[in-house]
Amino acid sequence: MAENHTLTAGIEINSEKLKHYMFKDTANNHVENYVAYVQYEWNILDNLTAVGGARADYHSEYDLHVTPKVSVMYKPGIFTFRGNFATGFCSPSLKEIHAEWDHQGMFTMVGNPDLKPEKSNHFSVSAEITTGILNASVSGYYNRLRDKITQTFQQNEGRSEMVYVNASKARTTGMDAIVQLKFDWGLTWRGSYAYIDDHQETDGYNISSIRPHSITFNTDYSCKFGKVITSIGMNGRWMSSVRAWEQNTNDETYNLIKYSSRTICSAHASAQFPRGIRLTTGIDNLFNFKDKNISNDTSISPEQGISFVARLSINIADLFKL
Repeated sequence: MAENHTLTAGIEINSEKLKHYMFKDTANNHVENYVAYVQYEWNILDNLTAVGGARADYHSEYDLHVTPKVSVMYKPGIFTFRGNFATGFCSPSLKEIHAEWDHQGMFTMVGNPDLKPEKSNHFSVSAEITTGILNASVSGYYNRLRDKITQTFQQNEGRSEMVYVNASKARTTGMDAIVQLKFDWGLTWRGSYAYIDDHQETDGYNISSIRPHSITFNTDYSCKFGKVITSIGMNGRWMSSVRAWEQNTNDETYNLIKYSSRTICSAHASAQFPRGIRLTTGIDNLFNFKDKNISNDTSISPEQGISFVARLSINIADLFKL
């Protein structure tokens, strides 16, 4: 019976201190966090497993917080089903409290010493199938957050600032679907779709700029010609447009900003020759997409247009058979 039960426990001690010219108020930049955790895993049946646990954080600034969790996994044949509930606690980082630095002249990152720790409740379910060349999964989740730490653009005396704030109300509902096909003759295709309904309320306005829809794909084909192994592929991502409210601190009003959709694709080709010689070429941002604006969605960075990459690598040991 003992092999069906697993108990894990441990402690952590984290001490953080930060001093940098990009951060203000560096005299008070030291925090400590003491953690104790325990987890119990029970293999109820050969295809049924349950896990329960809890974590206790004692933070030097935010006192004691206990966060339990529980999950179940059921695997009948080629299917796998999972269910999960977990609570969370996240204290503000020193960067989020003390930051003040110019980001390449575009805006100023500004910390907030009045931030509160973030607390959350998370629910998720998923189903997966694996058979032959096919692997597919679909999952859904719901997050309810209190005092979520986020960022918002503000205008302060003509200066654009990205400020860390607590959202008074925050929730995220979403689903993900993934399909992968892997053929024996060298082709692999993977596609995914994600939907996110993200709500981060401040003063009655939703300041979230998370894009609700996104699609990604990746295609790779590899084959061998004599002693040369070749590979070609293409990948891409499309993200929908989104509207978000941004605050103007000069008069404390909010403006509705639209961020347009975007599509980014890349292609690559490579050849592996004998004696450790490898040639790789690629095209990033294949369709020369350029952002008209940016958002505080961390999955997005401004694009500089199309770029071409070529790299030749030689393994000296293989070349001379050392």
